Amino acid sequence: MIKLVVSDVDGTLLRNGDTQIPEEVIEYIKQFKEKGILFAVASGREYTSLRRLFEPVKDDIVFICVNGALVVYNEQLISKSFLDKRTAFKISEEILKEPRCELMISGEEKTYSKVKNQSFADHITKDLNNILEEIKNLRDIKEEVIKVSAFREGNIDDFAKKLQKEWGNSLYVVQSQPRWVDITAPYVTKGNALIKVQEAFGISEEDTMAFGDNYNDLDMFEHAFFSYAMQDSYPDIRRAARFLAPDVATILQDVIRM
Repeated sequence: MIKLVVSDVDGTLLRNGDTQIPEEVIEYIKQFKEKGILFAVASGREYTSLRRLFEPVKDDIVFICVNGALVVYNEQLISKSFLDKRTAFKISEEILKEPRCELMISGEEKTYSKVKNQSFADHITKDLNNILEEIKNLRDIKEEVIKVSAFREGNIDDFAKKLQKEWGNSLYVVQSQPRWVDITAPYVTKGNALIKVQEAFGISEEDTMAFGDNYNDLDMFEHAFFSYAMQDSYPDIRRAARFLAPDVATILQDVIRM
């Protein structure tokens, strides 16, 4: 029996350039509440961005934010993890030196960046719906750092591998989208956050369904018996899941009918 459904956002719930959660998905989430099924969203996005995105059901779902660094339900904190600031700033300087790479630093309240190109700032504020503060000095950031991200138009595979080699033994480094690589504290993953949600609500892996499309979703699949990869995701992602999905809404409709 399905008791918990957790889904990635970008590339999974939001596909083909969509910027709003499909209305049918919002309706299914409302029906889940009536049936006693908990819905969780697991994303590299920040809490404020996700609450805006899921405005109609924001008080009814679990938010696994920033790849698992922050987990919130009904405005109550379930877990939170920070990066060491000195380490975060060292990685940030490395990203800023990389040609064509943009830096994004995620705090609990805001996103920070030394923006090189205005199109990147527009992407943060308009596409990701984050609150952006442009800074001149990294030391201007007063709040704790949850995540450091690098962005590059086109493809960031090579730089992601470089960061993984340099920092992967001490931090969690993952390519979350073709253009993004994210760095968080060690053991901060969507999968570990999912375990905390399961423990908090007394739900087993056998009663959990998970959807994803990229490498930061892989360890969620390990803790959900009903694991679904998007049909157009990378081969590694498809192989890691038990099932494939053309889209999330189709499978959610099947859950409602059970």
